[in-house]
Amino acid sequence: MTNTNARTRNVDFDAEMNFRLGVELEGILPFNKNKWSMFIEPTFHSYSSEKQTEPTAFNSNTSLATVDYKSIEIPMGFRHYMFLNDNAKLFANVGYVVDIPLNASVAYESNFGTTRIEFGSNGSFVFGVGFKYNNKIGIEARYIGKREIFGNGAFVSYFSDYQGYSLIFGYTLF
Repeated sequence: MTNTNARTRNVDFDAEMNFRLGVELEGILPFNKNKWSMFIEPTFHSYSSEKQTEPTAFNSNTSLATVDYKSIEIPMGFRHYMFLNDNAKLFANVGYVVDIPLNASVAYESNFGTTRIEFGSNGSFVFGVGFKYNNKIGIEARYIGKREIFGNGAFVSYFSDYQGYSLIFGYTLF
């Protein structure tokens, strides 16, 4: 995260591995030999981290930045299947993810007190490739593109570079 007005608020939080929990609804489209589908996948995810900000040449003050980011991500899009045999198929998908923060914020704690900034809602594109076996077990690698987590525009001097990679294991119930 960067702040164009106060460089002492710039902080680079570490990448971390987290678990997420979600459910996917998929509808197979009845054309082109059932090779196309639409999906929507509401998912809860959480990220927390702390980092000491760096002093600058003009300001030796530092602060402890704490991020608490919980949200519901809702990826939705289209999937194309490539059948290998009767039991195995590869797929590729593309879509858009809408992010709905749940009490998500970053707090800067310094000698001058604590400043808390709430995150806004925004979205980005998603791309994924995967494999499904016997229409029951699946694995997917997904890239979630960069998005601005200060999406509501309330904090015009704050910017973020938030993106993610997911390895998704799935089991089909119905």
